[in-house]
Amino acid sequence: MRLNKHQRHSARNNILLGAHLMLSHPGAIYYTQGADRWEGIARRDRVVKGHYPRHGDCSSTVTWMLWNALTHALEDMAIGDIVNGLHWQAGNTETMMQHGKHISRCTIVGDCVFYGHTFARRHVAIYIGNGYVFSHGSAGGPYKVNGRYRSDIVARRRYILAPYINVGGISSVISGV
Repeated sequence: MRLNKHQRHSARNNILLGAHLMLSHPGAIYYTQGADRWEGIARRDRVVKGHYPRHGDCSSTVTWMLWNALTHALEDMAIGDIVNGLHWQAGNTETMMQHGKHISRCTIVGDCVFYGHTFARRHVAIYIGNGYVFSHGSAGGPYKVNGRYRSDIVARRRYILAPYINVGGISSVISGV
């Protein structure tokens, strides 16, 4: 299965739609690290239907945004969990950092920006363009903030890549954008 140029463009647009939708409803989205943070994927919440998760933390929200974008771009075809490697049911910033492609510059919409030098302080946000990231790492969010709002950027990773091979529900990235 290949993620072609049109599908990558569609996925990135879906990231922007999801960010806009959630930023328009900050009072309806609650920060939690509980099990209900995975409800967006479990309920199959879709941006194109005006749906978004009501609970989440930084990693589950970013994972939902990528799941929503990738499965929409691939017209709901099954794609293995290329973000956390845990069947779209769990994960955190550490599992996210084990997947995707490391990038050092030229951040584009949909890329993840990781902050914090230790796991206990780790945070992830998703790049939405023009120097801004979408972040849901605390109560009162989500937020649109400058990507350099924290000085402790430790990594950037890209998950919207091409091509993908899906073997038995596990996808592998073969090459870059």
